[in-house]
Amino acid sequence: CLMGMQVREVLRSTAATKDGAPAREIKRKTVSVTMAWELDCVACGVVPMDEKHVAVLGLVPSPSLVDGDESDHNDKSNRDYSIAGGDNILELQIINRVDGTSISNDRLPLSE
Repeated sequence: CLMGMQVREVLRSTAATKDGAPAREIKRKTVSVTMAWELDCVACGVVPMDEKHVAVLGLVPSPSLVDGDESDHNDKSNRDYSIAGGDNILELQIINRVDGTSISNDRLPLSE
C-alpha cells in the first residue's frame, strides 16, 4: 500500500484557571490522507515526477511464482538476469497520482 498524508500542527492556548493554574499552549496534530493505493509490488522507493505522476521502484513476484510453476523456481541454472531479490523482478512503475493506475512498467535487468 502506498499512502500520501498531510500533517498539520496547531497551537492552542488555554486561559488561566480560577484556582491559579497558568495559561498553557497545547499542540494538536491532525493527519489527513491525500491518496492511498494498493500496489502489485513491494515498494523500495517512491519519487514525485510531476504533479500528476510518481515513480515507484519495486520488487514484483516472479511470473513462475504467480502461475504456481515451481519447476523453474528450483532450478537456479534457468534464472533470467532480470530476476533480483531472490525470485522477484525489479521494476520501475510510473503511477497516476489521482487514481493509482500504472501508466508504465519497465523491468530493470541486473547482472549477477
